[in-house]
Amino acid sequence: MNHRLVLPLFSFLLIFLVNHLIGQTGIGTSTPEPSAQLEVSSTTKGFLPPRMTEAERDAISSPANGLVIYQTDGVVGLYVRNSSAWVKLDDSQNINAGTSTGDMLYWTGSSWDKISVGVPGAVLQLIGTTPTWIANPDIESPVITLNGNASMSVVLNGTFTDPGASSDGGEAIVTTGTVDVSTVGTYTITYTATDATGNIGTATRTVSVFEDITPPVLTLIGNKVIIHILNSSFTDPGINTDGGETYITTGAVDVNTIGNYTITYSASDEVGNTATISRSVLVQEYQTVTSAAGRVWLDRNLGSSQVATSSIDANAYGYLIQWGRGTDGHEVRTSGEIIDYNNSSITPNNGLFFNGLTEDWVYPSNDNLWQGNNAINNPCPIGFRLPTSSEFDTERLSWSSNDNIGAFSSPLKLTMGGLRTYNYGDIAGVDIFGFYWTSNVDGNKSSYFGFDSSNTYSDPSERQNGMSIRCIQE
Repeated sequence: MNHRLVLPLFSFLLIFLVNHLIGQTGIGTSTPEPSAQLEVSSTTKGFLPPRMTEAERDAISSPANGLVIYQTDGVVGLYVRNSSAWVKLDDSQNINAGTSTGDMLYWTGSSWDKISVGVPGAVLQLIGTTPTWIANPDIESPVITLNGNASMSVVLNGTFTDPGASSDGGEAIVTTGTVDVSTVGTYTITYTATDATGNIGTATRTVSVFEDITPPVLTLIGNKVIIHILNSSFTDPGINTDGGETYITTGAVDVNTIGNYTITYSASDEVGNTATISRSVLVQEYQTVTSAAGRVWLDRNLGSSQVATSSIDANAYGYLIQWGRGTDGHEVRTSGEIIDYNNSSITPNNGLFFNGLTEDWVYPSNDNLWQGNNAINNPCPIGFRLPTSSEFDTERLSWSSNDNIGAFSSPLKLTMGGLRTYNYGDIAGVDIFGFYWTSNVDGNKSSYFGFDSSNTYSDPSERQNGMSIRCIQE
């Protein structure tokens, strides 16, 4: 036996047996790393994995994850099996592969590519699927303009049509959000537009669905109380409705019979809310007289029940009307009173006499309420109006005396019915003074024609005073 051969062979078998028993293999080392199943150690040679073509690689049956080969054709390099694909191991796998400070990597879907640092002020934007530095970036979002109001309302169970929106760059508008018109609530509609570089602009609209319980607002055309001459034709001036609703009229006026007639107007909106309003038509036995100046006048004061039998005939005094106001019930001598320094309606129609420490019953004052036959609040019957100061003065020139006797002795038979004061609302000067409004204005006041037992006069007075009216034909 050759003992020189037996000893080395025995040593190799012993080392192999020991390594096998402890489950590790070392090549070039007898003490492989504890965590390694196989360690190849060398300072002069490398590890050479199997080398093959791409076709040979793909022909490997059921390659295990982590299997390593070196591909010799196509994209040459070291490949490792990862799940269901072969992944090339090269410099792009090295996250430190940048060459300048600020370089970045991005995954293309199959490999890592480097993104070089951009110039100052540039913005990285995704163009298609590629991150790209934009030196003068578009960072302005589209501007969306709503069609219509930003806040809208729709009645419960009504109809809502979205007016939409538009963008300044013509981008398509995407609308989100809905309005349930069958449920009371506030809903938000959002409009979104995205430009070519991905900037997003939005705008919103709120839509309130509400239950309409408000009836229409009805407004009389003309006076609440219309004074009409017996046996003359009557045309109902009608009303206005705030929503354009059609109204129904009930009641009739018998122009051939003296009396107080009521006309009632009613209107309903689209959801059934109903409102009513009414007016009175006083058919009275007014006649006309022709004065010495040849003008045609009513034969009595407005609101009086008869032609005066004397200058202090209480049945012939008639109404006391505030200047510029229509007949709505306030003119009756026993009407209630109200203090309201903020009234702005020229047709309050409350039937109350305004009083207090102010000169006018409406603010701002309006000089055109009693100007002519078609004046806004003309209290006279159709075809008649308030006289001017000069028309009263022309009549005065024909009187027998400039006092109450001359006033009563004239064809007009004027009376001394006093006035209703603007500050307290009380009636004063009855049987002592006659005060008649004219259509003339004088600054913030208006002119009246007056007389007493010794004089006649024409002066300005506070419009909130109540005075008599004698109408003249247009």
